[in-house]
Amino acid sequence: MRTFLSAASVAAAMALPALSAQAEVVVFQFSGVISQIADFSGQPRLVAPIPIGSTFTGTFQYEVNQSPSFSNPNFSRYTGACNSWRITVAGLDFYSAPTEAAALGVGLYPGTVESFSIGTGDVVVPPGWSIPHTSQSDGYVLILQNVPDAGVLGNSTAPPATLNLAQWTSYHEIRMDFYEGVTFPGGQYSDRTTVVGNVQSITQLPSVTVTTNPTVQAFPTSGTFGAGQTATIPMNVTGIGTLAPTFQWRRNNSNLTPGGRIHVSPTGALSIDAVTVADMGVYDCIVNYGCGTTILGPVALGVQACPADVDRNGAVNVADIFAFLSSWFAGCP
Repeated sequence: MRTFLSAASVAAAMALPALSAQAEVVVFQFSGVISQIADFSGQPRLVAPIPIGSTFTGTFQYEVNQSPSFSNPNFSRYTGACNSWRITVAGLDFYSAPTEAAALGVGLYPGTVESFSIGTGDVVVPPGWSIPHTSQSDGYVLILQNVPDAGVLGNSTAPPATLNLAQWTSYHEIRMDFYEGVTFPGGQYSDRTTVVGNVQSITQLPSVTVTTNPTVQAFPTSGTFGAGQTATIPMNVTGIGTLAPTFQWRRNNSNLTPGGRIHVSPTGALSIDAVTVADMGVYDCIVNYGCGTTILGPVALGVQACPADVDRNGAVNVADIFAFLSSWFAGCP
């Protein structure tokens, strides 16, 4: 027996799963200007994938009271689930990979150097760009440094609760290191390419307390839409801090690409225009909402073809007449 996929049933099925634990997250906005795009030796690239002088804006966030994933007396690394970053420049959007928490690095060598950085080993690049994923794609995204140590970090390598750009005078820049090269519209580099920008402002937003460590839960739901209808799976997911959530819908474990008949709203709802039998399958969605990644679903989507569509190809035409006659004369109308 087929069941119609109602908005209420799907909304319940796709509700965010139960979460556990609490974290205080500090959120920052920053801006600046791209100053250099260079090769491994620091020589400028002849064809720049991003124009020199372009203004960039971005956000980053991290947990304040998180335990280090690595620590020694002078350096600590933190990889809390809420650590993330995003940069927009020249209409292009780069952000930390949803499957990998950004790493926070806090270094303190008294009298010598103190530093703060946030970055990831992988980065999501804009449409039309591609990078190899056999090892690291991206180094430090934001670097603040004082040489010598100016006492900004005090005597601690814990994540700072505040950041004041004026206190960091030696280095305040972004760096996106594509270690194995990058392909972009109009060009390609097969070796290391580094995008450098001068950070000119950092604004701290109010801290937020969020839930972390999502527990993945599946809510099996099935339903059927009529051929030619618009099938919609509602969802309403909001991000943490200033970072918008990201969504990757899948059908039968294969990624769907928005465009044409397929639409994904800013809150994650999936719509498929003029559904056909080819759209039947099991759908789920990988969601990153600022402090972790979870999978919502599955939803089994059925499509009821028009009775006149005898060959069930989603179109009614003369071929259906011949299919019907063939079945009739075969004794199975």
